[in-house]
Amino acid sequence: NTDDCIARANEKFEKTKERLDDSKAKDLGKINDNYAKDLERIQKNLEKCTGENNAAYFEALRQAGIKVANDALAALEKVKPFLRPGQYEYLKALINIQLLDYLDKVNQLEAAKTATCTEIAEKAKARAEETKNSNTARVEANYNDALAKAIELRDKMIENCHNQGGGK
Repeated sequence: NTDDCIARANEKFEKTKERLDDSKAKDLGKINDNYAKDLERIQKNLEKCTGENNAAYFEALRQAGIKVANDALAALEKVKPFLRPGQYEYLKALINIQLLDYLDKVNQLEAAKTATCTEIAEKAKARAEETKNSNTARVEANYNDALAKAIELRDKMIENCHNQGGGK
């Protein structure tokens, strides 16, 4: 019976398509899970990076620089009686200029480290998304190829249903 033959062909195709759909869903689920794990890891790394370079760390650097300058100024005060007035003012100005330069460098370092942490995270996110998109495209292409082959086989089975008997 041609109708039974066609029904069996369609039934086999539907079972094959169901397995393909399940396989595709599992593969896409793995890809999305890996992507979510990548984003989580990237966020943790960003937090670690910015934590290692937090404001307290840079404030400690600033305070250390200020202490060194204050110690130098205190030492300069002790030797003031042995210096000419011009020397004392010159040395005091140099200590203060060095402190200002040091504090400026610490500020620049803090900004650069924070920007670097953020830039690394953004590049990692972009790379993770590229990987996800590439893997998703591969799964979709494989699915479409397998589905096309299944349709082709179903069509051949149906064609054979029509060619049964009659010497055709």
